[in-house]
Amino acid sequence: MSKGLIRSHTSFLTGRFNKQTNEDNGNEILKTAFVVGNGLRGKLGLGYQRHIREVLKHEEMPDNMIRLCCGEHHAVSLTSSLNVCTWGSNKEGQLGYDTSGSNEDVTFFDVMKDGKSEQPIQMAKSPKKPKPDPLLCELSAVVPSLIAKSVTNIAASNSSTFALTSDGFLYSWGSNEEGELALGDVQNTKIPSLVQFFEGTPIKDIIAGGHHVLAVVENGDLYSWGRNKEGQLCLTDLFSIKEKFSVPQEVITIQSICRGISLKKIVAGNNHSIALLSDGSVLVWGENTHGQLGLADNVNRHEAAQLKFEGQSIIDVNASHSASYVLTQSGFVYVFGKCDRGQLGIGKPDPEFLPHFKNQNRPTLLRVQPGVSRLFTSAMSDHVFLLTKDKRVFVFGDNEDKECCVKDEDIVWSPKELTNLKREDKRLLNIVTGQHCTFLFYD
Repeated sequence: MSKGLIRSHTSFLTGRFNKQTNEDNGNEILKTAFVVGNGLRGKLGLGYQRHIREVLKHEEMPDNMIRLCCGEHHAVSLTSSLNVCTWGSNKEGQLGYDTSGSNEDVTFFDVMKDGKSEQPIQMAKSPKKPKPDPLLCELSAVVPSLIAKSVTNIAASNSSTFALTSDGFLYSWGSNEEGELALGDVQNTKIPSLVQFFEGTPIKDIIAGGHHVLAVVENGDLYSWGRNKEGQLCLTDLFSIKEKFSVPQEVITIQSICRGISLKKIVAGNNHSIALLSDGSVLVWGENTHGQLGLADNVNRHEAAQLKFEGQSIIDVNASHSASYVLTQSGFVYVFGKCDRGQLGIGKPDPEFLPHFKNQNRPTLLRVQPGVSRLFTSAMSDHVFLLTKDKRVFVFGDNEDKECCVKDEDIVWSPKELTNLKREDKRLLNIVTGQHCTFLFYD
């Protein structure tokens, strides 16, 4: 019997989402997936189809998927049977398995709910491509070494992948150039490796930026590792001169600010991070070149700074590649950061001022339909979706590959309502954004 990738082969999801991109949505089942955008290196999981210019139904999603997040050129998902599936580029080993034979005839294994594999099942061959590429997998496959590990959460940085188990153990694999795998070195690894630093200290949440990673442990303390050149690890000045850490560091400055107030949510952009506390306070740190910290300057922060929103109750935060978004209880959205590709949705500048219209370093109120209830974006993307309480969908940002689901514009400068996403008798439950691509999930 030939060895092969392990592949799941129906298309269901439940609504527990990666906290890096979305809020928990209970246990609603997402039966239908659609996709649009750039499929370079197979990151859409559609075989050898490269670019999808119009929203297309996705027939190749892993079965019973409950979570999805995107790296730069790869994607990772979690199924209800607690298996991890990956697809896309494997140049740095970020898929977690050998893809040297994935472009030839591959035997796939059916993974049952108990995590054990049955007899191999020969799936339909993918469309042929001229030159096989051993560094990618364009159809989703289960990560073999994580079967029966009871993975409950996943995250992806640019070219690295992370899996968190039910007992709080963390596995990492892929690119390790900045020490983002937390293995004590900077060597890439193709197989999921246990992060031994946290043995005895269970992790309850994992968040990944471009090349930095944040982890919240069981007692609420925060740890960080990876790239630190822009201050994204939120360490004290004593450590700020060190540009990378391959061993997790405790973020003491956050604890001193919180003083008993718990962390409600943390999100990461490419090189910056935002934390929402349980009392509605917002903390920011990391790169501020484009004003993405909203502190009215462009100075990087190696320690957390509090962002003030007088008279506003903040209920959610999110971050794209180099911009930030804050949602109030009243349904208003504040935006700040890089805006050269419409990332802030604040309108198209006069051509005369376009060269200077690149950054917004103060929180600016977004002009959009009142009653926004959810924000959808990620560290890999420059486009943003908004969902209102009355289920209307708006989008703005980079649309070079039609990732905004808008046909005739390369940049969507202001929030644009999308009516083409409505599906008969189906509710739009989740949107996951990647670099120049979008995944949409319905019930």
